Amino acid sequence: MRKTVAYWLAAVCVWLACSFSAGADVIVEPMDSFYEEHAEECVHVGRAFTANGPDGKVYLYKSPELPEVVATWENGYRASIMYTYEDSRGILWGVYDDYRGTVGWMPMEYMELIYDSISFQKEFSEEITEQGGELDAENLEGTIRFWKYPGSKECEVLSVDDTEDYLPEYTGVYVDGVGNRWGHVGYYFGRKDTWICIDASSAEFEQLYPDGAPQIGQLTGEDVDAEAAETAGQKRESAERTDSKQESAGRIVPKPDYGVMALAAGLVLLVAGATAVLLVVLRKKGISGNAGDERG
Repeated sequence: MRKTVAYWLAAVCVWLACSFSAGADVIVEPMDSFYEEHAEECVHVGRAFTANGPDGKVYLYKSPELPEVVATWENGYRASIMYTYEDSRGILWGVYDDYRGTVGWMPMEYMELIYDSISFQKEFSEEITEQGGELDAENLEGTIRFWKYPGSKECEVLSVDDTEDYLPEYTGVYVDGVGNRWGHVGYYFGRKDTWICIDASSAEFEQLYPDGAPQIGQLTGEDVDAEAAETAGQKRESAERTDSKQESAGRIVPKPDYGVMALAAGLVLLVAGATAVLLVVLRKKGISGNAGDERG
């Protein structure tokens, strides 16, 4: 009996561990019919952008092929782009879903990537060393701050009492200009791709940098745009992007894929024609059969 209970407990532990690992890697998808039809052609992004469109606005459309406006953002609005899709014209579209009724697509030409942990890792890749470790419980002072990246002023504060005796583990270490050691945390209870100050995990920004913010996250606009294009799988040259921006009186708008529409119409006509021929054949056979019965 004890062995049976032990086996069951072991099985439950394995299931919970697998569930936790799977949950950490879950990628949320938009509730959108166009995405569902073209999911294999879409590229996952999952990063934050700022709206920067012509005339101070960015329009969200029903789909990259349907110019029905579903929402409007003023320039400066921040939003997370989930996936991108490149249409037949080479224009890259991003999809946004707030799961409260607003879901739409916008030209990525009008969205500027916000500097984040991925940007930081690319900029300082040569200064980040592969080194694993875990926070020292003895050095904790009540809270742990999870920073967007070293030098960022954005962080999430977690009480040590809420860590459930499982402290954050890091896999990479970066040492900033004033000697602070930072550990990269891939995932920790819903927090993804964050950084902790290894030697002062509770310290506020002013304590870490009493003389002001370091020169971190200073990529130029062109560098960030290039990174965004690379992240989303965009392969167009800058000149081609500039030409595209001049469409439709200076604004990119969705256009139906007439090639696909023509193919679909052709298939419909083909099916309709085949159905008509089949009905004629069946009708003739029916008439012939009736005539044979009458002669009989």
